[in-house]
Amino acid sequence: MGMPTWWGQRRYGLFVHANIATVPAWSPIGQYADWYWSHLGDDVPDTMLMPRPLVEVLAHHRDRWDFVERFDDFLPLLTFDRFDAEEWARLAVDAGMGYTVFVAKHHDGLCWWDAPNTDRTAVEHGPRRNVLAEYAAACERNDLVFGTYYSLLDWGDPRYPDADYVEEVLHPHVIDLVERYGSSVLWGDGHWGHSPATWRTADLLAGLWKRQPDLIVNDRWSASPDDVPEGSPPILRTFEYDPPAGIVDGPWELCRGIGSSFGHNRAERAEHHLTGYDIVALLTEVVAKGGNLLLNVGPAADGTVPELQAEPLREAGTWVRRHARLIERARPWSTWGDDDVRYLMVDDELCVVDIGARGRFPAIDPSALRVTAVRSADGTDLDFDQDGDGLQLRLPRLGPLSGGPAVDGVDVDVEV
Repeated sequence: MGMPTWWGQRRYGLFVHANIATVPAWSPIGQYADWYWSHLGDDVPDTMLMPRPLVEVLAHHRDRWDFVERFDDFLPLLTFDRFDAEEWARLAVDAGMGYTVFVAKHHDGLCWWDAPNTDRTAVEHGPRRNVLAEYAAACERNDLVFGTYYSLLDWGDPRYPDADYVEEVLHPHVIDLVERYGSSVLWGDGHWGHSPATWRTADLLAGLWKRQPDLIVNDRWSASPDDVPEGSPPILRTFEYDPPAGIVDGPWELCRGIGSSFGHNRAERAEHHLTGYDIVALLTEVVAKGGNLLLNVGPAADGTVPELQAEPLREAGTWVRRHARLIERARPWSTWGDDDVRYLMVDDELCVVDIGARGRFPAIDPSALRVTAVRSADGTDLDFDQDGDGLQLRLPRLGPLSGGPAVDGVDVDVEV
């Protein structure tokens, strides 16, 4: 069966990160604010990927949060009193997205639903509501495929990482997300501290694929391709922040935040966030290389998505929705392009996205391809020249998008 049909059509998704660190919501620019507990230097396990402690976080905590003695003392301040699941879902739709992955449990162990065998949940503490259930329902109403992130690492459960943790927490939680909440994507993380044998990954995934054969599982469960039963999707390859250099065969996904942190970071300003233009440039690069883009927002402690994150999503969404066929139906060409141009095949048609607004497409070499017609995205015929430097438009017709050069898609008819 391979990947489910929706995966190749919904190439752009919304990642949503929140945890207890959403309350202080601070890290130096370039660090992940969702790792605040580790940055404080507390004795939490398996923090090998991030520096600990961070002197900047220690200074910030002393100046702003000196009255907070234990990390869990932040939990009552995680109110989510303005959380509206419908607003989150509508933001994804307005952005032109087709799926979403919600962080059901991050490394701090707070579960955002009524998870079994634990009272460390947003239903019992903080928001005192089933945030995951509300968001899953809103996604169904808005035709968004719903997926969940789950951290195998758990700083808040004393059973971690013993066999009791795996048996009583990890496996029941993940099964619950798939069986009861219909998660179509199981996005693992926090796997680095122990082997797949510790997590009993093969047993867990075998049971899940038996229940839901088209379940998508990413590579952070450290599962082997041999663990995948015939007919189920191959393991999804994950890239974080940095896209691959070229076209990649097989299913893959790039994840990153609008800013340089997944969790909300009060230190970030507009200049630290992607613009609408940046998002379009990144999305078209990812699609041209054969992947999907999972772009993250970090809600604030009141449950709202800060406008610094929402605004560029909506702005990019005007372009994405207008050029939906380039995202929903495009496949890689022989080359993905460069900093100025993206090359895409849509059905049997070569399309180019003029990211640099230069009207020059050097890969369309007349020695291999003879251009017979060029049209703008709205179907208008465009005048062009083709020589040893490739294809050049005489008068590029480009649509505006703030935050960078004008961007438009161009259809090219060629003869081989």
